[in-house]
Amino acid sequence: MQVKLKFAPIIKMLIVTAVVALIIVFISIWFKSLPNPEYLMKNSWILASLVHVPQFLIPFLLICYLTKGKIGKY
Repeated sequence: MQVKLKFAPIIKMLIVTAVVALIIVFISIWFKSLPNPEYLMKNSWILASLVHVPQFLIPFLLICYLTKGKIGKY
């Protein structure tokens, strides 16, 4: 039995990865432009939230959008 490789899901996930990476880069640039980034560095949970929450939410929302709400198919 041969398995057929579907390229559409691979391309969609590459797009999801690229979007998330760009957003993380923008968060990093925004963080460095703040007047007092040392405060956030001392309170690392704030910085971790700024990075990790979008890392989870954005791919999840994109997957929901791409699968038209049928996450089980993903």
